[in-house]
Amino acid sequence: MKVTVFGATGGTGRHLVRLALDRGHEVTAVARNPQGPAVRSPGLTVLRGDLTRPGDLRAAVEGRDAVLCAVGAPYRFRATTTLHSAGVGLNLVTAMRAAGVRRLICITSMGVDPGPELPIRDRLMVGFVTKVLIPAVYADMALLERTLRTTEDLDWTAVRAPKLSDGPATGQYVNAVGGHLGRTGGRRPMPRADLASYMIELLADERTFGHWVEVAPKN
Repeated sequence: MKVTVFGATGGTGRHLVRLALDRGHEVTAVARNPQGPAVRSPGLTVLRGDLTRPGDLRAAVEGRDAVLCAVGAPYRFRATTTLHSAGVGLNLVTAMRAAGVRRLICITSMGVDPGPELPIRDRLMVGFVTKVLIPAVYADMALLERTLRTTEDLDWTAVRAPKLSDGPATGQYVNAVGGHLGRTGGRRPMPRADLASYMIELLADERTFGHWVEVAPKN
């Protein structure tokens, strides 16, 4: 499969590029950093690109089979300009439509909609983070999901991830398609390598087309 990875030099994006190549995919890695990912492979093409520039998006997805978006907003206080605001999510959808590419997998967060199954203490903590500490970041993720839910001509999946870490991959995680994990998922951070592995698995998983999914470490 020919796959484009946006945010290819970020914490999760680096793993996406490496794992996709390891599993035999042809990868176009897109990042603002012109030096590109550290990995080198005959199956890798590196492009400089910016999600706020429609021309960059069209060139990056043309002729590809799927798009993996691992671009994230900075988790800082008083963040006002975030990833998908100013129509960036719509720009990506528009570019994929124009190029005839249907499969899109992107990262949001469990904090967008934690669900009633979550223990009350955890829900209070999530509410404090999403509504007080960094509300713009989570409002932005919710905006992306709303954009996707009105998109019927793409096979999209929004991956609602928990808190992430740079720890080693474990291969041990659980997921729920269109539902909440609640107490099923572990409370510890999820290694970015595991998140990337799960996203690669989703490329051909038709059960997740048009849905958000939750993923977390096993208890």
